Formats: sequence, C-alpha cells, structure tokens
Amino acid sequence: MKTIARHEISWVIALRPTEQELEQEWTVGRKEAVWERVLLARQLESENGENSVILDTLVAPQRMSRRKSLIAVGSVAAAVAALLTVPLLLPSGGPVGPLTAQALEALAAAAAGQRPLAPGQFRHEITRSQQNGHVTEHESWTAADGHVWRVDRVAGTSTYYAFPPGGEDVNNPSPAFLATLPTDPAALQSYLEANVHGSSSRDEAVFVAVGDMLRGGFAPPALQAAALRVLEKTPHVTAESGRDSAGRAATVVSFVDESIRPGEVQSLYFDPATAAILQEGLTAPGVAYGGTVVSSDIVSSVPPQVIRYASDRGTCVTAAGVTDEMTCVLALTAGGATTMAEAPGTGGLATPRTAAPSPSTVPSTVPSTVPPTK
Repeated sequence: MKTIARHEISWVIALRPTEQELEQEWTVGRKEAVWERVLLARQLESENGENSVILDTLVAPQRMSRRKSLIAVGSVAAAVAALLTVPLLLPSGGPVGPLTAQALEALAAAAAGQRPLAPGQFRHEITRSQQNGHVTEHESWTAADGHVWRVDRVAGTSTYYAFPPGGEDVNNPSPAFLATLPTDPAALQSYLEANVHGSSSRDEAVFVAVGDMLRGGFAPPALQAAALRVLEKTPHVTAESGRDSAGRAATVVSFVDESIRPGEVQSLYFDPATAAILQEGLTAPGVAYGGTVVSSDIVSSVPPQVIRYASDRGTCVTAAGVTDEMTCVLALTAGGATTMAEAPGTGGLATPRTAAPSPSTVPSTVPSTVPPTK
C-alpha cells in the first residue's frame, strides 16, 4: 500500500474546519431537525417501498439553498452522510470558454438595467417544482425587505409559511446584507471564494451562491450584474441559448464537474431580456429535479388568508385539523390531507375542508401595511 506523504494532503489539512466552526455550522437544533427528517424519510420509505418523500414539503420550510435542499433528501444514506461529514472545498479548474463569457456578459448587461423591488411592493410568483415525478406548486409573495409569504399546494393539501428575511449568508441572504456586498466583479469574486461553503468544490459553491443571491429578485441590479460576471471567471460553468420547460427562450447556465460529481448537471435558466431566473434544474443519478417560475408580477398586497394562516414553522390542515409539519407529511403520503379554508370567528384558526374555498368568497388583497406574521 502506498504511503501518502503529509505534504500531499497538506491543503486538505489546511481546509479542515475547526471544532468551533463545526459547532457554529451544526447547532444542536439543526442536528435534531435533520435527524428528524432522516427518520421520517426512513419511515416513509419503509411504508411505501420507495423514496416517496416530497422534496419541498420536508426541507423547503427552512428556505435553505437549492443545492442543500436537493442533497438533503436525495436518499436516506445521503441525509445521514450530511450529518456525519463536512464537504471539502477543492481547488478550482480551468476558465470558461469565450461563448459562455459572451452569454454571461449579455445577461449581466440586462440585469444592470432592471429596477429593484420598491418598499410596499411584493414580487408575486407561482413556481411549479418536480422531483422524480412528485409535483408541488408554490405561490409566494416576496417583500422588498426580504419577508416571504408562501403557500405550497400538493395532492389537495395547502401548507402556509411566513419566512423572515435571511441573514448575513450568501446562501440565505437578506436584502440588507446583499446591499453591503461589493459590486465590482473581482472584489465580489474574492469575497465569495473566501466565504462560500456547503458544496464539494469551491467552484460549485460559488455557482450555488450566485443562484441563492439572485433568487427572490431583491439583489440590487448592480450586484446581480456583478454576480453574473463572477460566473464568467468560474470554472466548469457553461452558458448557451435554449428554452425552459414552458417553451420560453432562456440563457441556460450550467455547472458540470465530472471529476467531483459524475453525471450531475446543475442549471439556471435566465430570461435573456431581464436576467430573471425562469427555471432551475438538477439531474444526477437517481435524481431529476426542476423548478419553473410559471408566472411573476409585482403587486402591492398579500392575500389576507395567506397572512392569517402563515407562521414561521408552517401551518397545515389534515382531516384531524390544524397539525404540525411532520404529521402533515405523513397524512399527505397516506392521502388523508385536506385543504385550508377560511374560518371566520374562530380566532384565525383554519377549518379543514375537502375543497378549496370559492375564489368569490375569499378577499384577494390586504393593505401592504399589514405586518408580517412572526
């Protein structure tokens, strides 16, 4: 057996996280939450004979990055591995090609000309996600300050969420944090390379971070342009003209690194005219994920029933009434979940019904001054 000299792995040792960094990244609460999801995935797998866990029902309420969300439920083994290992950020590869750089430069120019979301406005989007045949519809309202209200609909069940703004993290950023980042591409690249985490290579981590920064549409236009220009300098990134699953023209920006993730392709589909993300996708052995923005517009209010039912942990209704997220997932898998319906005079609690309330009986808007649910 070959003996590996210490200097051959010195760069690995240098990148190894300290115990303090591990404790900060994997708090007791986070470990418990992930472990609960591992046990639930195992239970559902045992009951149904397959990995039938719906991706976004289990992990999206935490509003983590898309890369982390997909890995978390790829399989029970992958989730257990996430608890026990810390990915290493490996060295970068070669530069992107001239055609990719040209396509990204065109996107950056388009992004720079956009208007940011103004106070009192909400970006209203309907997104349809699919993972291995499971379909979930997400309807969201994103405020300029980063608050998000969302309704997830799947198999006759509606689950309501209210998310506070993110924090000082490129994978879950708040608008206030994004406003502090450099808009010079070289400076932004240096910042990202020094602060990204959670992927198998530094190049992949930068690609994921750019997607997380641009998702939601509240990054300042100059920062959006700089982030896209960072991808011009990121190895393993390609960009080409194509179409999303809805048939719309798109600039498809992909990350492929066969040496680290064989057979895996991560893609972001951008509107060539606005640089808005139209679709995201990931294909890998055993995983086929796609999330498509079906519609997007700017509104001045959030529906009152959404604010009423939303909570930081999510509110779900089954045949037994309002319940917790895990029970909701089990009921959903068993086909026993129902939809939310407005219940006047019940103190804001919901009454389970087998059909959604008629649009004509539910108010459609609420003044934008209504504070977010905490």
